[in-house]
Amino acid sequence: MERPHLARASLPPLRGGGEEILTSFAGEVRGVYRDFLERLEVFHRAGGGGLETSRACSDAVEAIVVHLYRSLLADTKLDPARAPALVALGGFGRRELSPASDVDLLFVPGRGGDDDGGFTGHLVRLMWDAGLRLGHSVRTMAELRKAIRRDLDLRTAVLDSRLVSGDDAARSRLAVLREEVLTRDRGGFLEAKLGEATRRWEKYGGSYHLIEPNVKESPGGLRDWQTIRWLGTALPWKGTLTGLYRLSLVDRTEIVEIRRAFDFLVRVRNELHFRAQSDWNVLTLEVQREAAAGLGYVARGDLLAVERFMRDYYSRTRLVYAVLERLFAETRGRGNLRVIDGVLYRRVGAPGLGRLDLRLLGEKIRQDPLFMFKAQLETGRLFSPRMERRVRTLYRTDRLDPAGAVRMRESFLELLCMPGRQAPVLRSMHELGVLRHLVPPFERLRCLKRYDLYHQYTADEHSLQAVAALDALESETGLLARLYGEVAEKTELLLATLLHDIGKTSARGHALAGARMAEKILARFPLSTRSRELVVFLVRNHLLLSHFSQRRDMDDPDTAAQFVKRVRSGLNLKLLYLLTYADLRATGVGVWTDWKASLLEGLYDRASALLADRRRAGAAWRSRLDDRRRKIVAAAGGEAERARMAAHLDSLPARYAGIVTPARAREHLAMIDELEGRAAVVRFRRLRHVKEITVLTRDRPFRLSQLCGVLTVNDLDIRGAWAFTRRDGVVIDRFHVARLDGSVSLGAEDRRRLEADLDAALSGGLDLDRAVGLH
Repeated sequence: MERPHLARASLPPLRGGGEEILTSFAGEVRGVYRDFLERLEVFHRAGGGGLETSRACSDAVEAIVVHLYRSLLADTKLDPARAPALVALGGFGRRELSPASDVDLLFVPGRGGDDDGGFTGHLVRLMWDAGLRLGHSVRTMAELRKAIRRDLDLRTAVLDSRLVSGDDAARSRLAVLREEVLTRDRGGFLEAKLGEATRRWEKYGGSYHLIEPNVKESPGGLRDWQTIRWLGTALPWKGTLTGLYRLSLVDRTEIVEIRRAFDFLVRVRNELHFRAQSDWNVLTLEVQREAAAGLGYVARGDLLAVERFMRDYYSRTRLVYAVLERLFAETRGRGNLRVIDGVLYRRVGAPGLGRLDLRLLGEKIRQDPLFMFKAQLETGRLFSPRMERRVRTLYRTDRLDPAGAVRMRESFLELLCMPGRQAPVLRSMHELGVLRHLVPPFERLRCLKRYDLYHQYTADEHSLQAVAALDALESETGLLARLYGEVAEKTELLLATLLHDIGKTSARGHALAGARMAEKILARFPLSTRSRELVVFLVRNHLLLSHFSQRRDMDDPDTAAQFVKRVRSGLNLKLLYLLTYADLRATGVGVWTDWKASLLEGLYDRASALLADRRRAGAAWRSRLDDRRRKIVAAAGGEAERARMAAHLDSLPARYAGIVTPARAREHLAMIDELEGRAAVVRFRRLRHVKEITVLTRDRPFRLSQLCGVLTVNDLDIRGAWAFTRRDGVVIDRFHVARLDGSVSLGAEDRRRLEADLDAALSGGLDLDRAVGLH
């Protein structure tokens, strides 16, 4: 299908002046533009390339901009020398506009100005009325030259700039300015762009395997491609990819693949814009299914259309990500690239990158199929592009010969016992198709998404991030780092961390399903029975500490005894603590919080004490409760109040005395006095990481679920809950909550609204099922 084209001849002429005529004129142009976008969408749906579509869109916008400019110039009879020059920036400057992208324009006033901005103001309004999403600024060349010295974004935009309309003098001044940007502090520009990309990667956790990626901003996305191209200005050769090839950062095969990846990403962004009719760039879960259909994907084999689409997306973003990652690595530390006088060069005497490029001799591979990955671990260096391609080709086969498979499993265990950062090596093995020969179910985790509130990464990426979290403990301090340094069972811990989510392909109960799968996998490895049982135990129970620390009351002796019975030993507890930390740390940016850290550490400390001497644990617990009870009663003022406090404690479960302080117990008695004739009494208290809300009410069926529902409709995340019921039916509920964004502040109006909702819910005036559903 031929790419659609919008010619200036197809645009309506401006007949006369005046606001009404100008508005009508802009409306006619808008209609032509809308018709063009409809034809462009048909071209896109028929399989039109990403860049083809974007360039057609850019050319159409340019035709409209020039037509509006010249029409208004003729109507106002403004001297062309005084008219502003129009400079295209950003995606418009690069001719890479997606259908709903902002049209970035710089207005550079002509000689003597343009009648106090009257012409520019009319032109901007015409562009908006014609349907262009405009992002514009007005600067003289002198102002622009001054601004780019302190504004990195503007300096970058100038590199992508081109004159859309204006005289040759403006074109010459723009060319001079662009050359100044290229020559002035080019090395500083290079470092600034690398730093900018690094910060952006940190925002997304440094991974391109996000469950809901941003096509433009996420690692491996369009912004990374643009960064690579901008960094190409620091190369001594024309053509970014040509220069990267000369520096060995890419090979010839990758150049073709990267160009295809860029076109694919642009096409995905075009799809999002056509579908949303706005500048929407996030592949949300719902949008992924719609985009897959719009891009022509269909189910094939065991894969749904959306799964095939997202696998293609991740494979394309990996290509872009890998190039920028090499730039990061090679321009720092032991890398082979250096910035000299603002130009990027390879270090003298270095034939390629500071990366591994080993010979894959047949005899060497037969002796040790994973020798190249062991070298990777020993040196801390990743493979060169050529090496990656050779390893991928070597293990492309679906089956290995039995003897080679046995030796590979032996070598894998040897690798896990070696010192060094294991996560980059395991990631390399996974990406190059080697890990699937050792752990076949792990391949089914590739690009697998399990949708919940917290997980930001695909299942395979989450597991690799968990291993990286353990790696990082080697250089950290604190209890977790000390425990990790102490354990002799690091191989078992690494295996459990890698395998802990392999059961996620199961419909439910992934921990139990994963344990069964791990048992079958490990039966083929030369491991002792004790080691296999330990790994299977860890996989089966990897959610145990998280569950007990956040949802169960460990001050209850029955709960504590149940926990200790399941953990069984101090070694199991230590390894589960490390695995739980890695699991939570790898869930997503910001998921591991001080609050969760304190809960887990507290659970570990209490469980360690109980495990140290189980036989005395029950007696110690009862002694502690008796001591706490005596202190609470003694703190009450006067004999009558002490008697009342003793009766209060007698009417409650024994664990109440083990949790509350004397001051809280006295507060509860006062609240009971206030409860007469009221549905509920509420108190708020600010703690370090949470807001504590205490609610006193009377026991009724589903009372706790009602209270939780009220907190939910008030946008509060429940992070801990304790419920105590007195013999007379008075219920004391204590909640630790935070807002959904993690903050803990509750203003006076928030507190009043929550109390009003409580009264309404408890009296039947608030339908919580409906309120929670609407929420």
